[in-house]
Amino acid sequence: MLAWRAFFAELDAGDINSAQQFISQSSRTRYVAGLTNLGLAITTTTTNWSAPRKVTKYADFAVYAVTESQGADSELHLVFFYNESNKWFSNDF
Repeated sequence: MLAWRAFFAELDAGDINSAQQFISQSSRTRYVAGLTNLGLAITTTTTNWSAPRKVTKYADFAVYAVTESQGADSELHLVFFYNESNKWFSNDF
């Protein structure tokens, strides 16, 4: 999913202001605060995340799975997207 990859690229660059454009307006405040709290660690946060794998996708809603690996442990996260005016936004991750 292009929006998720672009979101990763902005986080890797440490550019939270640009990354927030990929987060839905209703979720933005909550996630930007959390991402900001990561400080410089934001640039390495995505190194442990897998590429998104489609769970389900409709014209205006999609769910993808992302695996976060920490050493021998891994955790599955669901990422929820919605399409508004032909642009995909992450609503919850």
